[in-house]
Amino acid sequence: MQSNGDEEEEHHDVHFTENISSHAEITAIKHSNTYWIIQLGFLKSNHKYSIQFQLLDEHLNKFHECRTKAESLCLSVDSFDEVQGGYRFKLQLTTIKDGLYREELTLLSNEKQPVSVAITARILKKDQGTPMLKEGIHCIETLNTMEDSDMSDW
Repeated sequence: MQSNGDEEEEHHDVHFTENISSHAEITAIKHSNTYWIIQLGFLKSNHKYSIQFQLLDEHLNKFHECRTKAESLCLSVDSFDEVQGGYRFKLQLTTIKDGLYREELTLLSNEKQPVSVAITARILKKDQGTPMLKEGIHCIETLNTMEDSDMSDW
């Protein structure tokens, strides 16, 4: 398209109104004293991640154990440590298929009602790009799939 001297040239610039650094951290949302949601953001399918985050709240005290569901094949608790004002979690998450991921941890106490901590993420397919991982999330392994394998008969 030609422009004459009277027309201004059209410019296409991208402007971000938000500070994107606020999206670089794992988000912890407190729904009640007994229910939290942890948002991990975007992860890639067929990968294993190491995840570290803290929950800081005055109501989070006197818990002695953190459990996943017995049948969980994807999420495991490496450590669960008390820190000043809350707890530090170290988890391993294996992403097997794409879509929304949600699994709950349970904090147990002899003196208090259990607390549920929902771990949520959006898992991307192989062809959907590479997500920017939030602080505290590290990819520790890429898993081979049948379609990636040289041993496939197809």
